[in-house]
Amino acid sequence: MTYPNDKTVCEYETTSDGTLITPYPLNYGNYQVEELDQKITGYLWNKTPLKFSINENSNMIKNGEDSIIELKFKNTEVKGKIVINKVGEKFIISNNKYSYSNTKLAKVEFGIYDKNRNLIKKIYTDKNGNAEIDDLKLGIYYIKELQTLKGYILDNKEYKIELTYKDQYTSVVTNKINLNNYLEKGKLEFTKTDLINGEVIPNTIIEIYTDNDKLIFTGKTDKNGKIIINNLKLGKYYILEKEAATGYTITDEKVYFEIKKNGEIVKAEMKDKPITGTLEFTKTDVSTSEALPNTLIEIYNEKDELIFSGRTDENGKITIPEIRYGKYYIVEKEAPEGYTLNPNKMYFEILEDGKVVKATMTDEKIVVEVPNTNKNDNLVLGMISLISLGLGCAIYGTIKSKKRKK
Repeated sequence: MTYPNDKTVCEYETTSDGTLITPYPLNYGNYQVEELDQKITGYLWNKTPLKFSINENSNMIKNGEDSIIELKFKNTEVKGKIVINKVGEKFIISNNKYSYSNTKLAKVEFGIYDKNRNLIKKIYTDKNGNAEIDDLKLGIYYIKELQTLKGYILDNKEYKIELTYKDQYTSVVTNKINLNNYLEKGKLEFTKTDLINGEVIPNTIIEIYTDNDKLIFTGKTDKNGKIIINNLKLGKYYILEKEAATGYTITDEKVYFEIKKNGEIVKAEMKDKPITGTLEFTKTDVSTSEALPNTLIEIYNEKDELIFSGRTDENGKITIPEIRYGKYYIVEKEAPEGYTLNPNKMYFEILEDGKVVKATMTDEKIVVEVPNTNKNDNLVLGMISLISLGLGCAIYGTIKSKKRKK
């Protein structure tokens, strides 16, 4: 309290109920009440002096023998403000891949609650994703998201906000909070299998497109024939095969799938037809090229696994369809009667779907050696001739001798 000309008369402090009564009377004169620069929890410093006069015209209140002048000196209460900034995930396609970034979300509804969790007000985000509430008393508040946009997951978490007094100069205490909404997403489990035997096929390259033909993913099946894609937003998609695994024909089939709800696991399967060909095997005589029926052959794959065993028909042929892609060899197991067994392996490959591979194996005829008897016969004849000649001479000599005796 000053009097006059900014001369300080005395300094006083209000009581707990905010009142002050000077302990002794003031003389007639002009005065002003000034609030010292200090923190007054919850209020601003009122630096404007309150001027008053004590004279015969003053409005006095009698209090026994004392006369009292009543003055009201006001302090402005510090207020609080809550600002919510709301962003959400945005599905982005770039360079034929998908990703997520943030975007501002409008029309998201929030409830503002007091410390006892009583609803104070509902507020909504604007086009910039901002929502605010002001003129709040300092203290504890709670924020809860009540409604969000379609395709986003509602944030059920309750957020505690505290508006705390800063100083006697700050008229509004602002607390800002950034909140995020995540898109609803699902999971794709893709499996590539063999059309014939159902076995899984690794190393198949597939592409995934949105329903408006935007490429978002390219990948290769793993050793289990699978591709698993997490965090794929709700929507309709289709799968195309970009490159078939070795030994398979590529399919132009589109496999459609849709993720309809958050957390859903969608399973999709695509089948490939294996590359197969036909073997036309012929068994012939090595010399005459004559067809050899009833030859038993066996066919093995490159892992030395037996895949076929059979005999040539009356035309010396065996036709084996639907042999899968790969390398094979033929072994003669039993030669036809009168022929030697061919010990050589005959190799062939199936590389193109539907191709006919021809293979011819020859056998040599068994040759039986007959002994040469001409030389012995001549010797016998010679000996017989000599014997005959000798006998003839002997008979002739005997006859001649008898004639002389006569």
